[in-house]
Amino acid sequence: MPCSALMSKPTAVTVPVLLLLLDYWPLHRIPQTWDRKSWIPALLDVADPFNALP
Repeated sequence: MPCSALMSKPTAVTVPVLLLLLDYWPLHRIPQTWDRKSWIPALLDVADPFNALP
């Protein structure tokens, strides 16, 4: 089901990328370093609302 959403709706790709960009740059919720441990909570935070979709 998520694959068909990615193919049919451009917002299915744009919104999660935009949310990560907002977390990284103006909000500084993600540290400026590229540690995997610092990005995992942010990725899970962005992916959580999309897991609830039918």
